[in-house]
Amino acid sequence: KEFLNMCKNKYSLKIAGAMCIPPVEKNPRKYFDSMYKICKKENIENISMGMSNDYKEAIICGATTVRIGSLIFGERGS
Repeated sequence: KEFLNMCKNKYSLKIAGAMCIPPVEKNPRKYFDSMYKICKKENIENISMGMSNDYKEAIICGATTVRIGSLIFGERGS
C-alpha cells in the first residue's frame, strides 16, 4: 500500500498493472491469490502472473496476462 501510494502521489505515476513471480519451490496459489486481492483493492486491472510451469493456476486466480515463452520456444540455453 505504501509503495503504491508513493508511486501515485510522489511520482505521479499511473499504475497500469502488476506482475507476480512466486518462489520456485513454493505453491504459487497463495501468492497469486494475494496479488489478485491487492490489485482488486487498488483498482489495478492488468495482472500478470504465471509462467509456463504455473500458468493454469494463475488463470484460475485471476491473471489477465501469463508468460508462457518456454512452452512455445523451449527452455533457454546457457
